[in-house]
Amino acid sequence: RETPTILAFVQMQPDTQPSQSRRQALVLESVIHQHSDQGIRGALMDYEPGIRIRQEEIRSLRNAFYDWSLEDVSFILDPDNKTAKQLNVNAVPTIFLVSVPGCAVWAHAGPVPAYELEVEVSRFLRHGGPAVRRENQP
Repeated sequence: RETPTILAFVQMQPDTQPSQSRRQALVLESVIHQHSDQGIRGALMDYEPGIRIRQEEIRSLRNAFYDWSLEDVSFILDPDNKTAKQLNVNAVPTIFLVSVPGCAVWAHAGPVPAYELEVEVSRFLRHGGPAVRRENQP
């Protein structure tokens, strides 16, 4: 049975101040935790359009990830934003539900409420995945 990964493109800030990205990270953490017995995974990628992450900023990003107190979500570095470009990300936060073979089966640009993400994850786990679609294109 396929177990998806939820991949969220966010802007990490090196503090605990409220932001759309931080709220989205907490939603992601909650949904991952609810489905932890089903092996679902979650990952955050820092995305700053048109900006390459410099080596000295990586430590700051890792500190932000720690400050956000995320236990069930991984942090993936993509300094050149290659993954974001491949997936046509142009807004943060942007969330993808990715199947095991690496196919994005659902995407949402902009903040996604926890209940909506929960519905999509549950649908995927029950039926093997929704039809490929992208919502809330800016």
